[in-house]
Amino acid sequence: MHISILSLESANKIYLYSCGKDDQEVKKESFEKENIHELNFQLIIYHSDLDIDSELIDLKFEQKYCPCSSNEQANVTFDQLDNFQVNDFFQLFEKYHQRFNLTNNIKNIEEIHPFIQTLKDHWKNDRHLFFTELWYGLKSNLNCAELNIIFNDVLQREDGENQQKAKLTKSYISGKRAPEILPGGEREDYLMTEYEAEFESPINIEHFIPEKGELVCAALINHSPIIIMSSVYSFNQLQKAIIVAIFTGLQD
Repeated sequence: MHISILSLESANKIYLYSCGKDDQEVKKESFEKENIHELNFQLIIYHSDLDIDSELIDLKFEQKYCPCSSNEQANVTFDQLDNFQVNDFFQLFEKYHQRFNLTNNIKNIEEIHPFIQTLKDHWKNDRHLFFTELWYGLKSNLNCAELNIIFNDVLQREDGENQQKAKLTKSYISGKRAPEILPGGEREDYLMTEYEAEFESPINIEHFIPEKGELVCAALINHSPIIIMSSVYSFNQLQKAIIVAIFTGLQD
């Protein structure tokens, strides 16, 4: 499991601290503020005196998918961050991850009915918009490092005399902080075949390996199969209950 913490000490002192649990030390890299949106991080620590919304990034967006804290609230100095051992680093992350996960999913419960209705409308009218909204919803629920969803798609192509012909194919939506929809290939065909026997209910949790942070789910929406593959830091009963409720609610 690999973790990155974004440190915003000032507008000109921006660092990304990264390490895995098996690493011997925490790696530190510096970045320009123009490159922040290209980075992948799981926690933001910013200076208490920093006007963060106007100077650097939009925390209102970041806080939906990533815990954020001032260094004062975190009770940590930037000198301490520089000298963190791997255990210190993960303890800081886990402290914020657990709190963020709970707070975020309580809000997800409060908003689950309008979220499901929005998804059902998109399912009928725009499948790519549906999977984009679903990706963001699952990203919020799982608070994951990376999320991939494989699904059946319909490709429109011209078939002589400019007539449109639909072709059933596979696509996947993938991303760490923002999603991108891409055409599937042999890998997606293989996985759909591999999990074919598991598409029996709205959603099955195929496997979760906490040590590796691997989560795989096989889901159905009105007989259309979906595979969810995610790199997660935890997967508890509340997260599972919300995912089950979403996919159960999406059935006609």
